[in-house]
Order: sequence, then C-alpha cells, then structure tokens
Amino acid sequence: MNLIIPKENYVQKGYWRNKNIFTYLEEAYRSNPQRTAVDDGSVSYSYEELYKKTIQLASYLKSIGIKKGDVISFQVPNWSETLVIHFASAFLGAVCNPIIPIYRKKEVKYILKQSKTKVFFMPYKFRKFNYLEMVRELKEDLDELEKIIILDKYDNQPAIHSESEGFFDESLQHPFNPDLNPEKVTETDPFLLMYTSGTTSNPKGVVHTHNTLIHENHTVISLYQLTDQEVIFMPSPVTHIAGFVNGLELPIMINGKLILQDVWEPEEAVQKVIKENCTFLLGATPFLQGIYDVIKETKQDIPLKIILCGGADVPPELVKRSSKLLNCFVSRVYGSTEYPTFTLCGPEDSLEKTAHTDGKPLEGSEALILDDNMNPLSVNQVGELAVKGPEMFLGYLQSEFNKASFYGDYFLTGDLASIDEDGYITIIGRKKDIIIRGGENISVKEVEELLYEHEHIQQVAVVAMPDPKMGEKACAYVKVEDQKDIDLPGMKEYLLDKGLAIQKIPERLEIIDQMPMTTSGKIQKFVLREEIKRKIESEQKDWEEKG
Repeated sequence: MNLIIPKENYVQKGYWRNKNIFTYLEEAYRSNPQRTAVDDGSVSYSYEELYKKTIQLASYLKSIGIKKGDVISFQVPNWSETLVIHFASAFLGAVCNPIIPIYRKKEVKYILKQSKTKVFFMPYKFRKFNYLEMVRELKEDLDELEKIIILDKYDNQPAIHSESEGFFDESLQHPFNPDLNPEKVTETDPFLLMYTSGTTSNPKGVVHTHNTLIHENHTVISLYQLTDQEVIFMPSPVTHIAGFVNGLELPIMINGKLILQDVWEPEEAVQKVIKENCTFLLGATPFLQGIYDVIKETKQDIPLKIILCGGADVPPELVKRSSKLLNCFVSRVYGSTEYPTFTLCGPEDSLEKTAHTDGKPLEGSEALILDDNMNPLSVNQVGELAVKGPEMFLGYLQSEFNKASFYGDYFLTGDLASIDEDGYITIIGRKKDIIIRGGENISVKEVEELLYEHEHIQQVAVVAMPDPKMGEKACAYVKVEDQKDIDLPGMKEYLLDKGLAIQKIPERLEIIDQMPMTTSGKIQKFVLREEIKRKIESEQKDWEEKG
C-alpha cells in the first residue's frame, strides 16, 4: 500500500504507540474476564468469551494461510460477532475491511476485487436480502477471494457449495492456543481499510493504522474522562467509521460494555438505553432526533450522560432542545472516514459553543482555512478546511487519488468552514453543497437550519435545481410532521420573517414522505438533485408539447 507517512514524528511525541489494538482486549480480559463486553440483544460475550473466540478465529485464519497484511472483509450488521472478526484481524496484523450492509453487487464486487480480499464474512440473509447468493454470483470474478464465512444468526444454515465456504461457528472450533502472540506493528502497518461512499465514481479506499485509530480513541476517552463504568450504545453501523471506532474499539479500550442495535428503531433504542443504563452515544442527526422525539412523547428519564452528534448537518436548535429535554451533555462533532474525530466540544464548553460550532481540534490536530488559491485565511473567514494530525489516515489505497487530496501535509476535506477567535471551528457546508444562483453563492446549511426551526418540519434538505437564467436555484425538500400543511408562499414568508435575504430563499418546495438516507444517517442529496432535475425536464417537455 502506498501510504503517506507524515513528516511529524508522532511516535516521538507520544501520540503513536506502535501498539497492536488487540492488546487492549487482552488487557480487559486479564482485568475483568467475567464482565460483559458486548450484547446485541441476541448474542452476548463476556471479556473472557470474546478473548477466547478471538484467539480461536485468529488460529483458524492462520491455519488457512492468512498472514500479516492480508485483507479480511466483513459485511455484517451490528452483531456481537463483528468484535471477534475485528480483534482476530488485529491479532494477525491483517487489514480489516468493513463493508456497509446496504451495498449490493456493484459496490461489493468493486471493493472485494480492488482490496484483494482473502476472506469475506457475511450473514446468510439479513432484512430479506440473500448475501450468500450475491457473493456466489460474484465469486468467479474474485481471484483473490479464498474463503467465504457465513454468520447464520436468524435463519437455518444453507447448504455449502464448495470448500471455499464455511460457517462462523465452525471456524471458532479451532483449538484455543493461548501461547500465540499478536503481530507487532509499526507506524507503517495498515489495519483499517474503509471505502468512502461515492456518488458518481467508485468509492475510495481509506487506509488507517493501529496508531491513528488508537490515538483517536485516546483523545475522546481523555476529553470526557471515560471509565470502565461506561455503557456505550451504538446504533450507527459498525461498518461506518463512527460505529467502527466508537463501537468496536473505544468500549474495549476502557474495559466498558457495548450495546449494539442492528436495525434503527427509536422506541426500541430508548428501551435498550434505559434497560442497559447506557451512558454514551455517538451517532448522526437521525439517531439524536429519534431519541428526542420518543422522550418528548413518553416523558421517560434516560441515563445517557454524553451524546455526540455528527456525520450529517446538526441543527443548533436540535442540540439545544436535546440538552434540555434529555438532561445530558449534547455536542456537535466533526470528523470523516479520513479523519475520524477532528473537533469536539468538552464538558466545560457553553451551550452556545456546543450548538453553534463543531468544537475545537483534538490533541495534536491542526487546521488551516484556505481560499480557492490555497492561501490561508484569517479568523472568521470562510474557506476550505484542511487538516492534519496523528489520527489522519495515511492515504487512499488507490494512490491516484492522493495528489489532489493533500496540501502539503494537510488533507483537503472538501468542507467549507471558519475558525472563530477562540479557536472553535464551524462547518458551513460542502464545497459542492453551495448553490450558485446568478453568480452568487448560497449556503444551503444556513437555509436548512432556519427551516429546521419550523415547528412542523421534521427533516429538510435544500439542493440545487437547474435554471436556464440563473444557472441554479434552490429547491427545498421537506418532511413534515403529521401531514401538516406547508406551502411555498408560507415557507417564503416564514424565512423572510426570520430575516433571510430573499435571494437565498428556496424557489421550489417538494414535500416528501421519506428522505433518501445512508446507513450512517446522511441525507443522500445527490438523489434529490437528480430527482428534481428529472422533474424539471419532464415539466419542460410537457409544457413544450402543450404549446
């Protein structure tokens, strides 16, 4: 792998420990073997069980020829077994490649082939989709794939077609060998390969090492003084960067307990949180909104102490409402697959900062705000955010993407941001999320946040629609509460009353029953942009035909 090793000596500074992530599981097992490590509602492991199953799986994988640097992929929901796969991969020094469960043939084939995956873990079926059938159809085009391992959780075992297929439980029957030692790792040894979701092109393979991920978790643990008494609730997919880092790793590093939810359902989530006395949650806006809505309706007390919300636009009003109603610390967080957690607010920060900014860079992290000519900008000026630090990824697997993605040692995030006088960063939006109306830039985030404050609006996405005169105009897609009536004139009047400049007000309104979403909680705006483009083209054609 063509990794970009930073010039900063993060080992010398103590940020990088050259430590195998597996050793945190071993330490937790030695300290509290009978404590519950993970529970997904169906399968629960104590630290002793998780440790022993990890060694058994690692022994099995080693017996079939898996070695340091080989890629092990898994397309598995939020099930307890994912921790076994994760730590067995770490033990062997293999590269762990999580794949989002909603991906189908096109994405899965590309990822397995491009990553040269040797072993692939997956369910037989999940949510009515047959994963085994899909992979069997792809298998003949995947020369590097040697073994398919099936997790049979809810269905009867399927028939095995060849020696290249096997079952997860059978792989755990390999003799337990406590004398096996985990592979030693250095700053150049990759551990995580995670593909970012693309819109018009194939996804990019983001490469992290043991070092970058361990530092990420240490900064969060230190900032919030997390202890072994924490119970982490994780509804975010563990195949997404937030769920992977804060689900598969952080709970084990503090010797805490992890509660998983494999299908998002707000009422069930609240019951899990209350039953298990969960104290910590990190997830995207829909997770916070869902919990808020349930508690608002049921008036229940909830034990959560810390909720970090990011991965999608987080309206300040939602942070303020949730902080008050849920009686806990709620903060926006900013990160990406390339840089998992770049900014956070701490417990001592004001509600104004937690709601209206995305926090300060974490320990060792640095930021620049750049104009279109790559010149650094000053305080409160808006430009592209460039970041660097000890938890930044070490480049894309496809090296051709690296040159345009970096400015010196800094990664170009593609996000527009500003830094205030106190060093707090506020994400304004994506560079491509700017609507250029008649040559004037419109920040959709500003409009969306105002619309979100409307009492009858649950979700909103403002996207560009083509216009022959202005180039682009804004269209607001809105999901409303309980079929409440909202029309375009009413929306315009509302925004004018809020003091919004008239040229920023959306010139079309589309009421939608359900927003297109990713599993990580982001609205798929490219879907909406394509939809409104098709609608306008169809309407134009009808108008022309009618004369």
